Amino acid sequence: MKGRVRVLRAVVGTALFFCVATTYADCVSLLRETSSGVFNRTSSAVAWSGTVLGVTKVDNSASKALSFATYSSDLTQFTADRTIADATFSGVIALIWNGSDFALFYEDRSAQLRMLRISASGEPIGSAVAIAPNHAPSGDREYDVVWDATRQAYVILHSVVTGTDKGMWLTMLNADGTVRSDELITIPFTAPALPRLAVNAGGAFAVLFRRSGVFHVRVYDAAGVGGALQQVMSAKEVRIAANGTTFAIVGNAPVNAPTEIDWALVDDHGVIVMPAKKLFAARGVEIAPVSLSWNADRGEWALAYLDSRFPFTLVPGDYRLRRFTASGSVISDSLFSPDTVVTTLATDQPFAWTGSSYASAASRSASGSVQPQSFVIRHCPLTASAGAPVRSIAVGGTLIFIAFVDGGTSDRTYSWDFGDGFTSTAKTTAHRYERLGDYTAVLSVSDSTGATSVSTVLVHVVNPRRRGVHH
Repeated sequence: MKGRVRVLRAVVGTALFFCVATTYADCVSLLRETSSGVFNRTSSAVAWSGTVLGVTKVDNSASKALSFATYSSDLTQFTADRTIADATFSGVIALIWNGSDFALFYEDRSAQLRMLRISASGEPIGSAVAIAPNHAPSGDREYDVVWDATRQAYVILHSVVTGTDKGMWLTMLNADGTVRSDELITIPFTAPALPRLAVNAGGAFAVLFRRSGVFHVRVYDAAGVGGALQQVMSAKEVRIAANGTTFAIVGNAPVNAPTEIDWALVDDHGVIVMPAKKLFAARGVEIAPVSLSWNADRGEWALAYLDSRFPFTLVPGDYRLRRFTASGSVISDSLFSPDTVVTTLATDQPFAWTGSSYASAASRSASGSVQPQSFVIRHCPLTASAGAPVRSIAVGGTLIFIAFVDGGTSDRTYSWDFGDGFTSTAKTTAHRYERLGDYTAVLSVSDSTGATSVSTVLVHVVNPRRRGVHH
């Protein structure tokens, strides 16, 4: 998403100064209930086409039937829920946009993996295709699926747990679901293997799975040649994503009682450039990653995770979003939902970046005859920009500061620290500098979800320019 430029006039003494503040297109975080009055139907997986958000919904009764609908970027429903699978084994495995159509991956009632293509208008394209039917269906097989834009192929990492073909397999599909290749990459693994997969823009991809209780990684180059299998992290579960030439791996540790998120970095040659180390600690007693992605538009990692004050067996935890730099420095850590009441949500599917917001499906489970609540969420990253000229002003001059803010929720608080011992909590404020020197004015903006955005501006306070003497 591209920023836009605003011009601000700031008054300094009697002079008018102009400054430029770069901001992002207006975006307000939203939460939309999607249960549609249908008992037990909950939103599961989302994918962004560039113009519409595809949302798959699961009937949580015995049938596990799937329906599909499309939404606009402001979460207005475009197309009605349409049943696209009358029954499934366990719901959605993955929903992916490949540049021209959606691909929905799921297991049918016999646990056979299938792929159904869906148009941007929500219409099924043909019938669901059986994927790699040479592997006997089994209810305990595990999958991860990504779209490789370089190869124009779906890449599937999956485990076969029984039979003569037992092992970890890497399968590539053409866009229509036909198999391009099907390769056994290793036999030993620990069930559940929890396979994870990521591909970068250059066509290198990394596979990650558990063996002997430790997650191992193998990187394949653009030619498809795999490197050595290496131990990378001890964690209960992991997620992986790519930014340029680096793969980031996050996991919750220690294994038996996860109270922190660790991370490691691996380059596209398979070299572990940063061994696993602590990224941040849980707020509660148990934490787990949900989805990790690199946002090239904003130059940030985005991690959705669950954090609970109690064990997950009792409470699913708060659904949160942590944004951090390539080096791991936190940008913001907040609730994913803009509604501070609807925080205890559950999802195991990735979120999507729409160009202005992070979109996710999430639900709150219920029991008995109580209807579970299901939502789609638009999380607009809170972005603050301090509007003030970075230039010299005369001592005793008054400078007007304006906070330009986009994203987050409308319930915002503002804090200015002008660097000379004075502060303000106004969105727009005037401040007079009484002493010479260089000052860094810091703007900090927070919203009700706990997100914070910080912006700074340097002010030089100098002696006023003397007038020349006329004879």
